[in-house]
Amino acid sequence: MIKCERCGYDKLETISEGKSSGVKCPKCGWDIVTTCAHPLQFDRQKYSVLVNGDRDLNVDKVKAIAKTCRCSVVEARKKLLEGFEMRDLTADETMAVLQMLKQVDALFKVTPRFPHKY
Repeated sequence: MIKCERCGYDKLETISEGKSSGVKCPKCGWDIVTTCAHPLQFDRQKYSVLVNGDRDLNVDKVKAIAKTCRCSVVEARKKLLEGFEMRDLTADETMAVLQMLKQVDALFKVTPRFPHKY
């Protein structure tokens, strides 16, 4: 059991807001708070995603590629048929692209190896 460092009271309240959490003493007001940041926020690596050519096209896959690449569905269809590469992506951008590609069952390769779970 954690006790208050100031008064020794042993019934501290849990506090949680956003990515921060901690404990607070209801008796004297002492508290301790910490913040948990996702490792993705500290990743400064640039990534490339190579999407393999795919003949198994469906409307959802083409629309997802069009949205991600900010292109027309005609261009997205051509990209999917031929394969394409997205370069110089931040970790956040890479995460979003990989989640979308996984959702539509597209085949892809990331370089360098992406260490975050998607």
